[in-house]
Formats: sequence, structure tokens, C-alpha cells
Amino acid sequence: MANFPAPSDTHDNPVFKELVSVLGNGFILSLFTIDFFCFEYLLPILGSFIMLYGCHLVKEHSIYFKRTYIFACIRSLTMLANFMIDWTRFHDNITITYLQIGIAAVLIIGIFFNLNRAFKDIFRKANALGNYNNRLNQYIVLYLCTIFSTYLTIHLGTLGAMLSLFLLILNICFLMLTFYQLGNSLSKLDCDLVLTYYSIPEKRRLIGFLATYIAALTLLVIVSNKALFLPVRPSSQLGSNESQQGEIEKRLLDLGFDKEALHTLPKEEIALLANASSLSSDTSVKEINNGTLSVTLYHIFCKEDYRVIAYYKWLTPPDSRLYEVMEVQFNNWTSMTDITSKTYVEKEDHSLELSNLNIGQNSHSYPYVQHKLPNTGDKISGYLSFSYKPNSKTIPKFTLYVYSQISVFNLPYVSIIDYMNDFENYKNSMIFDQNTLTFSFP
Repeated sequence: MANFPAPSDTHDNPVFKELVSVLGNGFILSLFTIDFFCFEYLLPILGSFIMLYGCHLVKEHSIYFKRTYIFACIRSLTMLANFMIDWTRFHDNITITYLQIGIAAVLIIGIFFNLNRAFKDIFRKANALGNYNNRLNQYIVLYLCTIFSTYLTIHLGTLGAMLSLFLLILNICFLMLTFYQLGNSLSKLDCDLVLTYYSIPEKRRLIGFLATYIAALTLLVIVSNKALFLPVRPSSQLGSNESQQGEIEKRLLDLGFDKEALHTLPKEEIALLANASSLSSDTSVKEINNGTLSVTLYHIFCKEDYRVIAYYKWLTPPDSRLYEVMEVQFNNWTSMTDITSKTYVEKEDHSLELSNLNIGQNSHSYPYVQHKLPNTGDKISGYLSFSYKPNSKTIPKFTLYVYSQISVFNLPYVSIIDYMNDFENYKNSMIFDQNTLTFSFP
């Protein structure tokens, strides 16, 4: 293996150490996808902008540094676009996901290739003894191996997740060691860098761009109704007055609806039960993620169709409060209508309503809801409900699945919705877990 030039006893340029440290820290932070306190958004974009700052400092020193800066700009913009897409209905589109990863791979390769050429030119211009050790080019191979291994091992369950996690750690260690050695060696060369700092107009444009992005993302979050931090209660669309609601609630209590569960339902949900004439219910309790989950399924006949309400309550909260998905299916499946769902949590002696991340029918046409349990608070409860029209005399047998993310690492790359839609291929995953509850009614 080629060696770095011999250190000089008379020259020490700390600028190189600081520059390479900035670039290395940026790259390392951009690798993290930890689903905790929104770190999956904060850490990569923070790393991307740290890297962008380092590239900006030396963009005028050589053509290769300038190309690196251009690639870093595009990389930061695409990451911002990816985060915005994650709050739209396209966030689980597999084609868009492949496109995002493909673009990221091309940009990362472009960054490291040009950065490697730029540092190699510095060695050449400084008339350094020995050859430049191009470990940055070696990292391109490691990065490509990481991408391919993620997709090759995604169906291997625990083994695939462990391999992906190992490669992540290897990536971090490789970058830390490479940038440290590179900065230490460059600081001994008799060569100065031409640094280009942000001018006042550039700073204003950058701040304006970030402010625009934050405003656009906030608006998108509100419109998509995924804002867990916005306790906004939707207004009643049915215009039911208090007396009508009281009559409906009294009838449901007489039919056997649990009082606590009934008080959880919002006005618009209760209005859908105005024609309820009969009710059957069944309760099941299951241990999930070291927590105890109680689910009561209500099967309610409402004149011309049936209303199914799966009311869930965590008797003891689970250890992991990451992404959860609830799905309901039964043996005589027909088209679903009026799918609704809400999640509630007790915080500081009051109940807080949380908006759902995703709700609708999955690829198998089963109604489901995706939510994220709050990091604080107790007495978590909620419901998933839908209507269907009977088309035979078959006894309805319901199966309710609760999918849970049990690891803070989102590796191998797969969303919990993809996991739910293709459970057989991912059933051994140590990232997600499936829990089954069954119900039947005469």
C-alpha cells in the first residue's frame, strides 16, 4: 500500500486538519437514520450542510473542489426534497424510493471522486515525496457494497439487519480513520489553501432559502395531517347537535358499548352510528413490546351496513414508542367505506388527540392506520373503524394485526408499510414485529 509523504518538521498547517475534520463530520452525520426524536431528519440534513460548508470554503482552490461543491449543493437540495416527499402520499412509493437511492448513490460517488482528485492535486503541486493514498476512492467501493448488500440481504431477516448495521459501523469507522489520516498528512505539506467564506449576500440568500424550505415543509405537514406536534381537532362535518349526540350515545350504551370507549369517539364517528340497531363485541389482550395492549372489536349493524370499530388501549405502555400500524381484515372481504381513526394520550391531566401518519387501505385492500406513539404521556388509546355492506351469510371472523417497530435503526431500508404489505418476506426482521389478535361473531 502506498504511503503518505514523510511529515515535515518545519511546517504545520492546521487549516487542512480543520477542513478535513469538517468534511468528515458532515459525511458521518449524513449516514445516520435513527427514528428517534426526528433524528432521521435532523442528523442527515445537519451533516449535509456541514459538508456543504466545508466544500464552500475551498471551492475556488481548484476545479475539482468546485465540482465537489456543486455535487454537495445538489446532495443537500435532494435531501431536502426527500424529506418533503416523506410527508406526502408518495412516501411509500417503491419506484420513488429506488430513484431517491439511485440519485443519492450518484451524488455520493461524484463527491468522493472529485474530492479525491482535489487532494491528489494538492500532493502533486506540493512536490510531496511518495504517492497519494487514495482511500477516498476505496470508500466509493465500500459505499456501493453497502447499497447492494442492503437489497441483497433485506429478505434474510435478522441476519440481513445485522449485516446492514455492521456495514454502517464499518462506513463510519472507515471515514473517521481516512479523514483523520488525510488531515494529518495534508497539514504537513508546504501548501496553503485559498479559503472562500460566505459573503453577507450569500448568507442572506442561504437564510432565506432555509426559511422558505421550513415554511413550505410546515405547510405541507399541516395539509397532509401528519403533524404529531399540532393538536388540532377537526371540526364536525356532520353538524350534529348536542341533543342528537346524547340520544345516539344513550342508545349505544344500552346496546352494550363500553362507556370509556364511547367517550373516546369524536362527534363525527358517533354520528355514523345514528342508525345502530344491534351490537356484538369481543375483547382480546396481548403482550407487545413489553407492554399490554387491550383491543375490543365492536360489530355494529346500522340499518343497511355494518360498522366495525377496533378500540385499542395500552394497559401498560410498550418499551418502544416508534411507528405502529394496525390492520383489520376478515374472511368475507368487501369494499370498505368511511375509514376513520384517532389516537389519544393522557398528558398532564388532559387528553391530547394525535393526528395519524397514514390511514386507508393497503395493497391487500385491508383498512389500516399508521401512527407514532408519543414519547411521553400515559393511557394511550384510540380506534380504527370502517363500514362495509354484507354480501353473504358467512359468519364474520376478523383478524387484527398490530405491526410494531422494535428498533431505533431503520436498517435494512424498508418502511413499516412495505413490511406490512409483504410480511412473509420480512417476518424474521429484527426491525419490525407482527402481533395477531382474532375475533369472531355469531
